[in-house]
Amino acid sequence: MRFDMICEANDIEHRLTKPNHPWTNGRVERMNCTIKDATVKRIHY
Repeated sequence: MRFDMICEANDIEHRLTKPNHPWTNGRVERMNCTIKDATVKRIHY
């Protein structure tokens, strides 16, 4: 199955950021950090 088909099947909106503009990716990076912190806390405690 292709990635975009999996996203569509699971009601996930897949957005691409502009190349050479890393600041447009800030919201995604913040969410990744939040998920990582929550995962680490569950594993270690």
